[in-house]
Amino acid sequence: MRCFIAINLYEKLRTDIGKATEPLRKAGTDVKWVASENLHITLKFLGETTDETVNDIIRIMEPKSRSLKSFDIKFHGIGAFPDWRRPRVIWIGITKPERLIRLQENIEEIAIALGYNREKRTFSSHLTIGRVKSLKNIDSLMRAAGELKLMDFGNIRAGRISLMKSELKPAGAEYTTLAEFELNKEEQ
Repeated sequence: MRCFIAINLYEKLRTDIGKATEPLRKAGTDVKWVASENLHITLKFLGETTDETVNDIIRIMEPKSRSLKSFDIKFHGIGAFPDWRRPRVIWIGITKPERLIRLQENIEEIAIALGYNREKRTFSSHLTIGRVKSLKNIDSLMRAAGELKLMDFGNIRAGRISLMKSELKPAGAEYTTLAEFELNKEEQ
């Protein structure tokens, strides 16, 4: 099964982001938008994973997560990878991501210990909201995005991380939570 480790967003924030980004969806561009119920921050894409490895991840992550502190995540602004001239991914930014970066580094080390390869790209804290398929009407998308570049989309308390399964279906990816790991809620 295809798996990844992520922070899932709360329903209210997913709904708020969906409403705020509606002008982007109406721009008439060739973008595959992420369904609001699928919005998440990927910490580590694992890829094909056996049942045995899922059990190993759960066994290691349960005690490890309790040593990691919960923290706030603020979603602010909008951008594109690699840039707006050649966008492939449309994203919402995350401000002051130091705690998120440390969490991702911990997850990366656990994955490496389980035999996964180290991610070649540097972790970039963001929330993917769309994948550009072609540059059709890209100017319209850029105008709509200009209105959101400085927008605050909301925030969440990252209090748990999830081991997720991804199934590719004709209507798009369907995600299932395999396990959740609570982070330590003590203030730091």
